[in-house]
Amino acid sequence: MRPVGMAEMKICVCDSDIITRVKTYNTLKAKFADVKDVLIVCSTPYDILFDIEDEKFDYDVFITDIIFIDTRFTGVELVKKINGVAPLCKCIYYTDQVPGNVDIYETKHFNCVIKGIQDSRLEKCITEIINEAVEARKNNTIKIKFDRSVNIIECSKIRFIRIENRVTKFYTDKEVLYEYKPLSQIQEELPDNFIRCHNAIIVNRNYIKKFNRSVITLDDGEKLKIGRRYVSSFEE
Repeated sequence: MRPVGMAEMKICVCDSDIITRVKTYNTLKAKFADVKDVLIVCSTPYDILFDIEDEKFDYDVFITDIIFIDTRFTGVELVKKINGVAPLCKCIYYTDQVPGNVDIYETKHFNCVIKGIQDSRLEKCITEIINEAVEARKNNTIKIKFDRSVNIIECSKIRFIRIENRVTKFYTDKEVLYEYKPLSQIQEELPDNFIRCHNAIIVNRNYIKKFNRSVITLDDGEKLKIGRRYVSSFEE
């Protein structure tokens, strides 16, 4: 799931009954109106099915009824498909009742909420998911201090870090930030996708296009050296 602030969190309300669908959408829209980078939309079961088939399903939270009107499939069957194509999506059943002929535990889901009776629980579930995302974002940022200024940036935006003329430089798509700090200390603050490839370089694996035993090529064509002592660990 994408952390809030790093990218938009998309929440989808799915119900075959248009009145319920719009009501739930409006309620959640009002409740989370002040939450940054959260997009709430509503959709029909068939539209979601088409999104899955067309590989366009990209929701972080999916709220669905279990029994649909005039459809040949259930919310449980839909969630099964979502589990397959988007395993990180948090699915929540929002239903009048849980029919005895379906088993929601055949699917990976975050919670099951009864309409009307447990509406506050639905809001609580979404708040919990958003808070988890915010915490994840906090754990994926780094503070860069230089000349009395402090920059807090998302680690995912750092392409590589290199020491040049005793200054540590953080290269992103848009800018270069500076700091006086050894790479060994910086690496302790970074996620596992950052790897040391040279005495003077740490690279973000997510931007690597290809490499051999001596050179890394990033997706923008930038080339970085691989030091001899780092070859074996880099290829692991």
